[in-house]
Amino acid sequence: MKSFLFGLTVLLLLQGFLGHFKAHANVGQDFGFGAQVMSLGGAGVGWNTQGFAGYHNPAALSESTTDSGQGRRLVLSWGLVFIHPQFLSIQNILLQNGYIADEAYHPTSAQPQTSLLGDGDTSSYRNTFGQTLGFTYQLAPEFYHLSVGVVTFFPIEQLAYMDTGHNFEPEYVLYRSRTQRPQVDVGLGARFSNGLAFGLGFHSGFDLTGNGTLFITTQNNTVSTMRFTASMKPKLAPYVGIYFSPHEEQREHQSYSLGAVVRAPMSSENILKFSSGARVFGSFAAVDFNFDSKSTLFYDPLSFELGGMVSPSSGLKMMGQVDYQVWSQYKTPALIISQAQTSRCTSSNPADCPGGGLKINPGANPDQSYRNILVPRLGVEKVLSEGVALRLGYAYRPSILRDLPTGAGNYLDPSKHQLNLGMGFEFKRFLSYDFPARVDVALTYHLLKKDHVIKTPGTNEAGVSNDQKIGYPGYDSGGKLYGGAVTLSLLF
Repeated sequence: MKSFLFGLTVLLLLQGFLGHFKAHANVGQDFGFGAQVMSLGGAGVGWNTQGFAGYHNPAALSESTTDSGQGRRLVLSWGLVFIHPQFLSIQNILLQNGYIADEAYHPTSAQPQTSLLGDGDTSSYRNTFGQTLGFTYQLAPEFYHLSVGVVTFFPIEQLAYMDTGHNFEPEYVLYRSRTQRPQVDVGLGARFSNGLAFGLGFHSGFDLTGNGTLFITTQNNTVSTMRFTASMKPKLAPYVGIYFSPHEEQREHQSYSLGAVVRAPMSSENILKFSSGARVFGSFAAVDFNFDSKSTLFYDPLSFELGGMVSPSSGLKMMGQVDYQVWSQYKTPALIISQAQTSRCTSSNPADCPGGGLKINPGANPDQSYRNILVPRLGVEKVLSEGVALRLGYAYRPSILRDLPTGAGNYLDPSKHQLNLGMGFEFKRFLSYDFPARVDVALTYHLLKKDHVIKTPGTNEAGVSNDQKIGYPGYDSGGKLYGGAVTLSLLF
């Protein structure tokens, strides 16, 4: 039965890995993989996170001793995670001006008007809802305890969702679609001396390139046509880990452990090349319009993570971790138009060249600066009775924005406090099978700091129009995220 379960598990995981290798998310950085790590504030680098060690610290994969003191060769963890975002409403602000829209006649006015007042989009952000699956397996216990781990996240509501968000309107830039696609991480770990281990992992991503052609005609006895092609190129970002645990393999009480992980940055680029033509003036020559566009759909920063666990007494564990994340090189997901041009018309008759002489301005992204941040994480686990543990966790993540968006842009990322509560239940048998199991549950609440944004006077760009900036006169940003996770772990 054990061999059958192991073979089935590997088959399912490899199928998911190969089928979704080109996708990428960061559930681990935002919430932590597994209910146990989530309830401890995401502090998972400095101790053995069992089924999800392949992501949190691949060096800990070689740690074969469980909390109960029993050496296990295979650990399988499966769970569900659900997080609901809820942001403060943004009402009665400027959403459109002459910088990003043509003049239009207002229904109640005979004068051209480019200004458009309305409410900001704060309700279309999607829930993070998916299943986590991970395993660790000792490939060669006699050869430096060589072990492998695979960690995945698969959304449930859709296979994947991508949205570049608003360029100029208020946009919570890290919450639009960052956790709305599958994630796959693979790690290897080995222990080279008593208690000292090293690990190597790979975080998967992709580049997406698309080409579109469009021809529109209004002439009788003709048809409009369109074609779209796309390709995805996989890419990998490595991460390395080190782990130290001085306890003996069969000792029941682990006094302390230390870990560190360095993660390389990852950006998933989206390049779209588009060619279009339109014949809207009878039988005159068509006007061709071509452009390229580019965006960074997903971006993960260079990250340095240092953490540890200390157990001052049996049944009590305290976890701590500090992450240094390099967000100063952040690339926003906004889709920017470049190299836009119309076809040249060589006819001497101006009527044959309705598009001749057009000047098409390229796209632009608001100029906002980003900063590196330090993220502290703390967690406590207390055994209440045999097989029952209570967990508390806290983390603080500062904003990646250097300043509030008082200028032309409206990218938002409030600092937030993360409060976590969880419990763990250990069982000596799983159903009628003779191997131990554990069920972990967690609740999480993220409180986003409330900031008041006041837009500076003037338009987005000098000399463009007399309108005010997008977001004028100002608004409050902030909100909350809440949800939880449940995880089942089986130890073979």
